[in-house]
Amino acid sequence: MKRILSLSLFNTMFLVSSTQLHAAFGDYIPFTPKKAETEIIQQEFEVKANPIITVKDTIGNIEVKTWKKNKVALTATKKAPKLELLSAIDLKTDITTDGLVVLTSVPSEKKVSLDYTIVVPEQCHVNLVSQMGDIKISGVNGRICATTDKGNIAIDKACNTVIATSNAQGSITINESRGNTKATCHKGNIAIHDAHNSVIAFTQSGNIDVQNACVPATSKINLETKSGLVAVKLPHEVNANVKANATKGVVTSEHLITLKQRTTKLDNAAWKQLRTHVDGILGSGEANIVLTTNKGNIKILEAAKTKVA
Repeated sequence: MKRILSLSLFNTMFLVSSTQLHAAFGDYIPFTPKKAETEIIQQEFEVKANPIITVKDTIGNIEVKTWKKNKVALTATKKAPKLELLSAIDLKTDITTDGLVVLTSVPSEKKVSLDYTIVVPEQCHVNLVSQMGDIKISGVNGRICATTDKGNIAIDKACNTVIATSNAQGSITINESRGNTKATCHKGNIAIHDAHNSVIAFTQSGNIDVQNACVPATSKINLETKSGLVAVKLPHEVNANVKANATKGVVTSEHLITLKQRTTKLDNAAWKQLRTHVDGILGSGEANIVLTTNKGNIKILEAAKTKVA
């Protein structure tokens, strides 16, 4: 049985109660009952230029897309095993001088979820927090701050500073990052491709794979995992100071590295240190690169050259 209701809130709000399947995505599995009662809320807001869009404390997925309008289109999908639990899931919206704030209140110890799909202006800043759920962001030109306690984070075409954090379990993927980028995981892999500025990445357990399209002289690349592989792909011509330390692994490089001068015996300890610890210079130096893994290998790779048509 399906019921459709409509209310006036800002522009339009639609409430739909139905039974459907809920397919989760990512490495983690949120609430996915075989039969779920669903309520969909849609709202649209006028916002000023360069707004800050904030979503806090949901238990569910958040997806952010962009358009060229100074409006925010919000779709919130509530899911619960029983119809009466839907009303216990509450969301509040507030237009502020800075932009839009969306606050979520979800009953504790209840198998419910609240997913958001939000279309925002290209020129905006976003601040997203989910207690449990995946976060996907694409095409935002302003600052991005995305945090989930348990879930994956995927960010595409970021033009400004990016801070992405998965506190418990989940991976982080960032593509085409033009500004400074910081990614932090507790248990999960980090992949950052086509970066154009500084990159800082840390995970307690997982692999780190970073590809920089360029390495500005004032930039830094700092990659660290306690257990996992660290791989960094750098342009053919790069100028940077490099320190790499693989405590229980091996450091290899496709780039020519000028090792800093030191006096040493040529014994087993010296050869082992050479395999596990590198302190040297790429090109003429300038930028700073620090690579660390306690248990795993470090690979300094040369990024494939772009073919000219």
